Amino acid sequence: MLYEWTMDNSRGTTAGQPIRALTVAQALAACETIGRDLNAIVETLPVDPRAAGMPIAVKDVIDIAGSLTTMGSHVRPEEPATASAAIIELCERLGLVPVAKTTCQEHSYGIMGEESTHGRGVNPIWPGYTTGGSSYGSALAVAAGIVPAALGTDTAGSVRVPAACAGIVGFKPTLGRLPTAGVAPLSDSFDTVGLFTRTPAELAALWPRFAAACPGPVPGQATVPAPEVGDQRLADLASGEGRRVLRIGVFAADDLGAGAHPGGGLAHDRAWFEARVRPWLQQRCAAAAATGWQIELVDLTGAFDLPATAQSYSTMRARESWLIHRPAWEAGRRDFQPQVRANIEHDQTVSAADYERAVAGCAELRAAAAEVFARVDVVLTPTMGCQPVPWEAADQGVRWAFRAYSQLFNVLGWPAVSMPIDALPRLLPGADGQATAQFPASVQIAAAPWQDSALVDIVAQIITAGTDEARGDGASGGGLDGGQGAADAGTGQNPVEQVVLVSEDGAALGTADKATVHTADTPLHQAFSCFVFDTAGRVLLTRRALSKKTWPGVWTNALCGHPGPGEPLAAAVHRRAAEELGCRLRDLTTALPAYRYRATDASGVVENEICPVFTAVLTGDLAPAADEVAEYDWVEPEQLDAAVAGVPFMFSPWMQEEWQLLRAATGPQQP
Repeated sequence: MLYEWTMDNSRGTTAGQPIRALTVAQALAACETIGRDLNAIVETLPVDPRAAGMPIAVKDVIDIAGSLTTMGSHVRPEEPATASAAIIELCERLGLVPVAKTTCQEHSYGIMGEESTHGRGVNPIWPGYTTGGSSYGSALAVAAGIVPAALGTDTAGSVRVPAACAGIVGFKPTLGRLPTAGVAPLSDSFDTVGLFTRTPAELAALWPRFAAACPGPVPGQATVPAPEVGDQRLADLASGEGRRVLRIGVFAADDLGAGAHPGGGLAHDRAWFEARVRPWLQQRCAAAAATGWQIELVDLTGAFDLPATAQSYSTMRARESWLIHRPAWEAGRRDFQPQVRANIEHDQTVSAADYERAVAGCAELRAAAAEVFARVDVVLTPTMGCQPVPWEAADQGVRWAFRAYSQLFNVLGWPAVSMPIDALPRLLPGADGQATAQFPASVQIAAAPWQDSALVDIVAQIITAGTDEARGDGASGGGLDGGQGAADAGTGQNPVEQVVLVSEDGAALGTADKATVHTADTPLHQAFSCFVFDTAGRVLLTRRALSKKTWPGVWTNALCGHPGPGEPLAAAVHRRAAEELGCRLRDLTTALPAYRYRATDASGVVENEICPVFTAVLTGDLAPAADEVAEYDWVEPEQLDAAVAGVPFMFSPWMQEEWQLLRAATGPQQP
């Protein structure tokens, strides 16, 4: 099932990218299972599971009538909200159905997400590593597929940073674009309601509804004016009216500023940018050129003063936060989390005069920064100043680094989209010259104030140009062995999912129902596994659907399955390719004929299989089944080598071992 909210082709955006759907009932069930496992959910709301509309999750600083807004704190209202926040009322008018409140940093008062009465979330990419904050629960809910979209708030990066930590998209609109009435404040000068989605295409499908409902500044909220230069060019580009040349200003600091010492977090400075982001940008330029666009990269060295930005932000935020929390503090409340309590103790030392100087400095920064739009259409920077780190390494230096880039666009008030540029971690040289696993990188792309819609469209059209085509780009020609179609390849259809039980030497002993055979005492049975490549030598990875009984949500090889009684293995591979991936294969080869494995899932279910491993080449397009595949990506074999070595827990146990055996058998060449 797909939502009807597809990208608007009348504005020149990429066609055919609907938002992946979940029913309200499915989302509610996921909240109580994986949502609790990841500590993403504070409360599942009393929603009719038969309700029509797109389910969303909501950060627990946003009022929903009848629900207690905890703000991740003991210092909170005593009673449930009597009315919903303006943004919730808007969502409901747009057909969105809030199904859950999500965990967050106490009072949105931190960029790492380490302090909340509800506890820390679980990073879905690297468990045990920082999730970012403060809107971490909403990010986790989208990353885990619990909901297709979620609301958060962003004051210094609190949507974009947790989005980067979870490998998804986070969007901070122009300051003052979306209503904040009924949202617990942190800093009135910078607070912004933001959105999470899995992909830029899904954001481009969702945002136009908000944009149409909120075309201008919300009365009474802090905002910024549109710049006098370049304010229409980006909109013309997005609509196809302008010359198809996109000027991207690139910025990465040589020095992230005082206090930003990420230690083991690997500073995302200019050197990191050149090594990690520049190659991706060059690929984007080539892909865009193939669609008739030209991308010009403009160096913005020196255009932004990160230390001055940090100073203005910290002073203004501190004074405003103190005024918000002063009544509770003076009433004797001290039961804040330790870091938040320390923040409040510091905030009360900021004087009104300090604040006024910071406000003046902020205005100067905004005026100077706006001049870049005479030279560029959008600005691209790292999302974070360092990658996520283990919780035990998350010190003050990491805290500074996390928001070094993101707070820039809060101070300026510009709209900004954070998006991942890697599907997997990479194994790259570290500061000591030794190879180290690096977290999937994210960048943020910002535009002039009030160019939100054009920015979202440009990101979906140009920054991701070729991505969807690449994902569906198989080999041309060929076909199934013997020219048979996928539906009738082979002699033994397996509609009732019977598996073949075998002896230690592989002799058939009988059959069993697949639905009942996998238990804590699974008998040995016949299976198969297949790695699929494209004509460029890239390997197809799939992420198992969250509904799978075993190893839900982990990355694995293209497909695996079980032959039916009397069904040849090759025919079973072709059948399963059609069922699971909606595709056709050619050049099917048995690579590891005697592979066998046994593994136990966290639930206690055992896989116990004789499992020959095949390789094949894709022909045509992919159309994965949603109940089998949550997402997929094409990666270079060397990238997969690095990821399997650096973060093996991201992958199924059989894929890890099979891939290593394939590589050992073939060396550096494609298996």
